[in-house]
Amino acid sequence: VPGAIQLFSLTILHMVLPPSELALRIPPLLTSLAAMVLAGFVARRHFGTAAGWTALVLMACLPLNIAYSRLGWDPSHTPLLVLAATYGALERRRLLSALCFAFALANHPSAVFAAPLLLLSFLGSELQDKPWRVAVLRSAAFAGMLVFSLLLSRATSPAAGNYLDVARSLARLGDLSAYASFA
Repeated sequence: VPGAIQLFSLTILHMVLPPSELALRIPPLLTSLAAMVLAGFVARRHFGTAAGWTALVLMACLPLNIAYSRLGWDPSHTPLLVLAATYGALERRRLLSALCFAFALANHPSAVFAAPLLLLSFLGSELQDKPWRVAVLRSAAFAGMLVFSLLLSRATSPAAGNYLDVARSLARLGDLSAYASFA
C-alpha cells in the first residue's frame, strides 16, 4: 500500500494524466523542490543567509533526493516531512513538530531516526533563553510527544501496521549500529 502522500497525489494526477512513469515521478519531484525551499528557509531563519543558500544547494545535490525523484517512491516525501518537523522543533512549536513527525512516520518508518535530531533541535532552542532545568523539563515533555506521535502513526496509518513495530522502533533509537546501517 503506498503512503498517504503518494497515493493521494497519484490519485489526483491520474484524473488528468494517464498512468505513466512521468505521472509516477511528478509527486516526488514536487516534494523534493518543496524540501529544497523549506531547507533554505529554515537554515536562513535560524543560522543566517549563507547557511540558507548552503542548505538549499545541498538539498538540490543530495543523492537521496535525486534517486527518490527518479523512482517515484513513497520515502521520497520523508525529507520534506522531517524538515517540517525540524522547523517546528526549532521554532518551539511542539505540536506542529510532533504532528509532522507522526505524518513522516506514517509515510515511511525511516523517519524514526529523526527523533533525536528533533529533540536536540528543540532543546537547543529552549536553552537560548530558558534556564537549563526548565529547558530539560520542556524537552522531556516534547520527547513524550514524539513517542505519542510514534504510537499515533502506528494506530492510524493503514500501512504502518505492516512495518512499524513500536518496540522495535524505540529499540532502534538507542542502537548505534542502526544509525550506521541507516547512513
